[in-house]
Amino acid sequence: MGDVDTDVPITFVDDTHKLGQFLTWLNERRTCLAVDTETEGLEFWKCGVRLIQVGDARTGWAFPWPHWAGPALAAISAYDGPIVMHNAKFDTVMIEHHAPSFTVPRAQLHDTMIMGHLVSPHTSKALKSLCTQHMGAYASSLQRALDEAMAKNRWTWATVPIEFPMYWGYGCIDTVLTARLYDILHPQVQSSYEDLYELEMATMHIVASMEKRGARVDLAYCARARDQLGEFIESATQWCLDTYGFRPGSNREVTRQLLADGVTLTKRTKSGDWALDDDVLSGLELQGNVLATTVRGVRKATKVKSTYFDNFITLHDNEVLHPSINQLGARTGRMSVNSPALQTLPRGPMVRDAFIASDDNVLVMADSDQIEMRLLAHFCRDEGLITAINSGDLHTDTARRVYGDMSIGKKDPRRQTAKNAAFAKVYMAGVDKFAATAGVSIEEARTFLSEYDRQFPGVKAFQKHVDAVAQQRFIEERQAYVTAPTGRKHVADDVRTAYKLVNYLIQGTAADVLKMQLRNLDLAGLGPYMTLPVHDEVVFDIPRSEVSELIPVISQAMNITEGWAVPITAGVDGPYERWGDKYRE
Repeated sequence: MGDVDTDVPITFVDDTHKLGQFLTWLNERRTCLAVDTETEGLEFWKCGVRLIQVGDARTGWAFPWPHWAGPALAAISAYDGPIVMHNAKFDTVMIEHHAPSFTVPRAQLHDTMIMGHLVSPHTSKALKSLCTQHMGAYASSLQRALDEAMAKNRWTWATVPIEFPMYWGYGCIDTVLTARLYDILHPQVQSSYEDLYELEMATMHIVASMEKRGARVDLAYCARARDQLGEFIESATQWCLDTYGFRPGSNREVTRQLLADGVTLTKRTKSGDWALDDDVLSGLELQGNVLATTVRGVRKATKVKSTYFDNFITLHDNEVLHPSINQLGARTGRMSVNSPALQTLPRGPMVRDAFIASDDNVLVMADSDQIEMRLLAHFCRDEGLITAINSGDLHTDTARRVYGDMSIGKKDPRRQTAKNAAFAKVYMAGVDKFAATAGVSIEEARTFLSEYDRQFPGVKAFQKHVDAVAQQRFIEERQAYVTAPTGRKHVADDVRTAYKLVNYLIQGTAADVLKMQLRNLDLAGLGPYMTLPVHDEVVFDIPRSEVSELIPVISQAMNITEGWAVPITAGVDGPYERWGDKYRE
């Protein structure tokens, strides 16, 4: 394909003559039919569709919604070839929500955003960026002109006139770009990523259904929790004002007071100021510093109030949240959950208590067991690590080995040090970071990691192997990368950061495992009961009368025993009335 030209034929269909031209065009041969929408916003349950666009690599057509949407939807239904969208989850959810009797043909659907991620996971997935990467110049002038016109007239995506040529033209060009991108990427995906692409497309349909279904929230509880947090913030702020004359949010004043009180600070920010991050404050809190405890408490309460409870109350749709589930939220393929952000939930039941079961239902959670550690064992094939995992308590076994003390139990604080060390290996953390997270001295951390490497030599050998493979590929192909068992490619930004590929490989394979589990669950008939994927956990909203029957089905679908050095297992918890109940046990 050559550069994308900006003078392709595009038409705004608003009369029968143009409709006739469109119907004639439909009879032409093409490699695919590209579809796109322009909407008032991102929330399908409250934002309307304004345009639906249909096109191919040569031509684009825009149809005002809803009056002229019928012919476009009929064309999609009748087309028997590939139907292509860029970010298909968004457009299918929007279209099907606002045209309830219409279903996008699943077997024919393709997504160039997913294709672009598989081919180039380290670059932007945005349509224009991918077009620049794979086609060179693109129709950017129309977008810039539209942005300028919208700013000048103070239009939003909900108020820009549908008939405005730059607006509907922008939408038409997107279908042309999508079709051309499909022609470039689809052969690459077929030759190198076919199975992984099928997994991603299956996942897309599953998470789209989860978004539409949503998760029920207890708004009364959210309001009470929000008010209690607000009262704490107000009280703590007043205490700081009365005691010190400044607010807890003033880092400069807090730092000055800590130094005046004789506190020794050692960490600085990039700008040279004394650091006052959570690591510093938590360390001072452990020493009994009341000011640090108060500042940290206000920060945490403010974040929980605004990020969670305020958003739960603002974003709900008739007591249901429809979070945006991005199946490619990270370059590794890990998912993210936003609006509201559910990938950063604080520990404990407080926020999770907001999520409750539907009427006559209960909540069940399934969570993979130590997935990162099991994948580390799979890749490094270290017999000691495999034995430790199969012992039933990896971290206790690790602590016993490293400390040479078989009396260490689950409540021994040295077990936590072993757990921190295991994750330090996965995340390629250095001695300093490990010491800080484990709460031990630098010398203790260095000694522990040295003994860990002696007990589990395969781990360090695996890390060196990943780096060596990446370095060699950089020499031969000018790109430092490794490939996961699923075929997913993980690329380092720079050969000097090839060490990060150890984490990319483990985190990316964990993402693939979760997607396999979701597909297994869906194939087992559990799709209608899944509401949220959060990290390696899946939340279900299940009829109370069926829970005893379905829990074993969930367990079987989540456990993957073949093809791995150690079984990929998962625990199933519940039934519960609230998500937070799991964290009180």
